Amino acid sequence: MLRLNELKLPLGHPPDAVRAAVAERLGVSPADILDCRTVRRAHDARRKSAILMVYSVDVSLSCETAVLARFAGDPQVTSAPDTSYKPVARATGRETQRPLMIGTGPCGLFARLPQVARKAKVPYIRDVRSSAMTTLTVTAKGQVTLRKDLLAHLGVRPGEKIVVEALPDGRLEARAARRGGKIADVFGILKRRGAPALSIEENNEITADGWANRRS
Repeated sequence: MLRLNELKLPLGHPPDAVRAAVAERLGVSPADILDCRTVRRAHDARRKSAILMVYSVDVSLSCETAVLARFAGDPQVTSAPDTSYKPVARATGRETQRPLMIGTGPCGLFARLPQVARKAKVPYIRDVRSSAMTTLTVTAKGQVTLRKDLLAHLGVRPGEKIVVEALPDGRLEARAARRGGKIADVFGILKRRGAPALSIEENNEITADGWANRRS
């Protein structure tokens, strides 16, 4: 199988145009194409009047060896890469210790799939945190004081609020409260005291001059 890149077709082309364009690009008969699969599709919109669809396709040909030899040196026509999954390592079956999966992110869950398929019980660590643990003292009034380093870690400044969420197993999660506001709060933030109000046209002109580096 070979990979054909940068195959361009007009926007809105019929579905069978891809196979025909592949045959024309490679100089083969449509009957020589055994299989044709799209692996990438993008748009080339650099010209608004002529938007193109750009394809990368994997093609299986009856005359594949001859076509690859004919396009030797063409970076757009190459052997298709092997994208099949290859495990990093395989168990020999003679292990004396059970494996341990760390993390429940994409990598951790993906690593557990073969074990789940074999209905094997594999222990795992759900979360690993490198931060140091801090011990706080509860006062007689049931209050807890957060030190400055903890407040800095949360990104909280004096006068701001902290949201505390109760989690299972008697755990708490603390985070900075999201600052609320309305879209109208931003109106007039660029206004200068004593400066005249500018019209939309004047603002557009100032913006255009700024993009053109005509203003200091």
